[in-house]
Amino acid sequence: MKWYFFAFIRYSLGSFLLILFYYLSARLRRRRSFERRYPLKKGKYHVWIHVSSEGELEQVLPYLEANKKDQILLLITSESLEKKIPILDQVENVTVSVIPLTNILPFGRFSLFSLETPDTFIMVRYDFFLELLLVAFNCSRSILMSATLKGKNLEAHFIKKQIMLQIYRVFDLLFAASPQDEEKFRRIGLEDYQKLVQFDFRHGQIIRRQMLKSNLHKTHCFQSFEGLIENYPRERRLILGSFWYNEMDLINEDLIKDLRERELFLFVAPHKLKGGEWERIESFFNNLEGVNISHWNHLGLKGEGNVVLCQVPGLLCEIYPFFGHAFVGGGHGRSVHSLLEPYWGCEQIFCGPKTHRSTEADFILDTNPQKLHIVRELDSLYSILKSQEGRGKAPDPKEKENILQKHQDLLEELVNG
Repeated sequence: MKWYFFAFIRYSLGSFLLILFYYLSARLRRRRSFERRYPLKKGKYHVWIHVSSEGELEQVLPYLEANKKDQILLLITSESLEKKIPILDQVENVTVSVIPLTNILPFGRFSLFSLETPDTFIMVRYDFFLELLLVAFNCSRSILMSATLKGKNLEAHFIKKQIMLQIYRVFDLLFAASPQDEEKFRRIGLEDYQKLVQFDFRHGQIIRRQMLKSNLHKTHCFQSFEGLIENYPRERRLILGSFWYNEMDLINEDLIKDLRERELFLFVAPHKLKGGEWERIESFFNNLEGVNISHWNHLGLKGEGNVVLCQVPGLLCEIYPFFGHAFVGGGHGRSVHSLLEPYWGCEQIFCGPKTHRSTEADFILDTNPQKLHIVRELDSLYSILKSQEGRGKAPDPKEKENILQKHQDLLEELVNG
């Protein structure tokens, strides 16, 4: 009954606040418009899945590919996923809707409660909206993927710890995002929780993508790219992935000298592929005297330079395995992310010190700490990289094989119940 009580509070108080601020907040009006563009669609759905944004969607893509027998309702939160909706809607058994957070009527046609409770409910990470907890509580099987306690010191806060324990125990199966998370879950009181598994489905997804290289082949530039890098050994290839202009200090004189002398191959994949951020990065490299630049965009790969500026989306994951060293951006800004892709593709990974939001950094530091190097001073990157040359180990093919097998076994268990 406690979940229904909290839901009553959410709708009574929430409705009052929504009505009060609707005409005062442009952001709230945009949110309501977003929800109305992709409303709930009536029907019998055997499986509901909730994801917040793109990172969480990556977790459930393997499940969506594997489960073709059940009707699935995919609930999304963030507007960042709007561009993915037309693609997802093409999947025959998947219906995409936006979770109606601005709905003020608990049983109206825009409410989750207007739909029949599914047999299975899957949530990714930590958007614990009360409506979703009620669904998890009432359905036959509920699963929490990529469960993490990153940034949460629950052991020091008794009341908060008890609340979170009640939330986590709503789920029948938890997939901890990292070994560190699994240990934390057991330490706060889930030590006897039999269905706590440490696994991140992105591992298998990334390994498969890097093996198939589907997006890379679609560009029809594969052979041209291989031709550019074939004369450089892996330890003399560096990729800057999800790169930001504020990290440009890592391009120091020593690095530029090796670029001029064609002793180093550099691939630059900025986080932003258009707008002012991209233009500043492009301008910087184009103005490097004596450095030959190649450009890779929707028109193809042009030039024969040992620096490639890439403006093609969707390639980065598949490009990493061609490089011995990877610097992943964001760690000198808000936080680094997407470390698993270079983990399975490169020998050495470098990033900035801000890893507080990255469960992927936790995973690497728990399982293979010598592979991840924290670069606090950007202009020291190249000297650290050269000091590590020849020390890195390529990803173990046997380990990849084991991950893919576990990935497949867990997917079959999830799909078949």
